Amino acid sequence: MQPSRHEKVAALFEEERELHRLLSQETRHYIVQFVLAHPEHLLSLDELDYAVSSKAKASIRSQLDRLIEAGIIAEYTHEPSAGKRDLPSNFYGFTDHGIEVLERFQYIEALPVLRALYDNMEKSARVQRHEDAPRPELPGAVEEALSFDEDVETDRDVPETTSFGGESAEEGSGSAGNSEEAEIADPGGDLDEHLDFAND
Repeated sequence: MQPSRHEKVAALFEEERELHRLLSQETRHYIVQFVLAHPEHLLSLDELDYAVSSKAKASIRSQLDRLIEAGIIAEYTHEPSAGKRDLPSNFYGFTDHGIEVLERFQYIEALPVLRALYDNMEKSARVQRHEDAPRPELPGAVEEALSFDEDVETDRDVPETTSFGGESAEEGSGSAGNSEEAEIADPGGDLDEHLDFAND
């Protein structure tokens, strides 16, 4: 028996609700924002650990796994860096399905502002080294969806410097510091207006 129109609508509503719950959990929400903000949209686990410094690395890894299970984020490997001590080889970025979800929830519209804020964040020498490390290529459709004219200025005020994690821009590890410093600033207060933080 084919599902009724009511059942189809109910299924779509439930899917939307589950996606909203998935994205609005605090740690996952920040992971998505930082991956969006990154110039290459691919972050190592250490970069995420430093960025989301209010959470333990194990918690970040756990929430990454949830996003991977949901097909929103995938792990990408840069084989030439595998086994090298000072360079990361595994990175986390969006999938084709992840892009569809981001477009549905209007995350991509915030990309220019998030990039501007990211560019002004303080980073430790170690995180800067990770940011400059070679990376694998994203799928063409993902890269295209996340491209924008970076020469166009945003109409939002961006702080001259924004702390990235709990450290000064010196050598050190993440996961230590003030959580308020770790979060991407939102001067206008409207980046999160479509999301309510959940607890799981």
